[in-house]
Amino acid sequence: MSVKKILFIVGTRPEAIKVWPVIEEMKQQGVKFEILWSGQHSDLVKINFNEFGFRIDFQLNSVDRKNTLGVNTGELIQKFSNFLEDKAFSCTVVHGDTLTAMSGAIASFYNQIPVFHLEAGLRTHNIRSPFPEEANRKIISSICKTHYAPTNISKQNLIREGHSEKSILVTGNTIVDSIKLAFDKNMLDNINVEKKVLLGFENINTQNMFSNVVLVTCHRQENFGHGITNLCNVLRDFSNLHKELKIIFPVHPNPKIKLITDRILGDIENIYLIDPLGYFDFLTLLRQSRFCISDSGGIQEEARSLCVPLLLYREMTERPEILDWEYCILSKPFDKNLKSDLEKLFMLTKNRVVSNKIQSSVFGDGNASKRIVSDLKKFSDKG
Repeated sequence: MSVKKILFIVGTRPEAIKVWPVIEEMKQQGVKFEILWSGQHSDLVKINFNEFGFRIDFQLNSVDRKNTLGVNTGELIQKFSNFLEDKAFSCTVVHGDTLTAMSGAIASFYNQIPVFHLEAGLRTHNIRSPFPEEANRKIISSICKTHYAPTNISKQNLIREGHSEKSILVTGNTIVDSIKLAFDKNMLDNINVEKKVLLGFENINTQNMFSNVVLVTCHRQENFGHGITNLCNVLRDFSNLHKELKIIFPVHPNPKIKLITDRILGDIENIYLIDPLGYFDFLTLLRQSRFCISDSGGIQEEARSLCVPLLLYREMTERPEILDWEYCILSKPFDKNLKSDLEKLFMLTKNRVVSNKIQSSVFGDGNASKRIVSDLKKFSDKG
């Protein structure tokens, strides 16, 4: 009797980055699997698929950003359901809290296919922040068979919600595995001149650049409007006060981010608005930067693992572990403290030293993928 394959459902850049080491481990352990791409981040994910050598087995049509969240959710659930209707998988694996993960989990549940949830149990305990991610991950938790919690805090969140401890496996976060793999594959070297020209900042010295480069990202839905406008205005003034700094801002292609950054920051000499980077280029810049400003979830884990000081531009975080670190400042977009928080982090990072290895195990020890695949293999072998 042939063994049913495991289906990985992927749609966004963070999913691709964090699923990559799990896929590599699946290959190492000889576990049969296939990958379904939803098309949610059509342009961004293609970069990562090429970097990671992903073979996409199935692809849905891209999500139309012009549609409402409700319309896209309904369409994705319908597309996933139609796809799964005549397929035989032992289980599906979804990651995190994206529209793709939630829709794929619901469609799998409706088709009576067990769901395994990577990065389960993250919570802010505020259903509106981040929106809609907090709701998405709680929905997935309510219907999945196994929760792969990255930390003990995540595990306790799930237990408090009534989930059985037997259904939870604390694995560590696979982002640490991704960083470890990047180091092992020697993918985090200094960026050469040709590549700098392509990326749009050829006149920055990226050798030992941590004394003068600040890396910025912003993409979350709750920062549309006021959040991104406030960030750009403060960055404009901050760059004028510190002309020795070079501020590199890979701009998310969503028009609600891109149009505002281009308008406010487009003509400032020491701010570099560039296209989104591949994962290895981004990690190279991150680990060599003086500090980072971001509203990202994954960058919290990457920055802490590499000990890159971080200004976290959010109202709250589902990763409270990072708030115990003296080099992370939570700067709330509606508190009007961003300017003073930036100056504080600027002073804190005068003597920063770049490391060539993972410096912290707060979010994992680099072996999460082994634990996850071993558990998936046990389940798959039973079927």
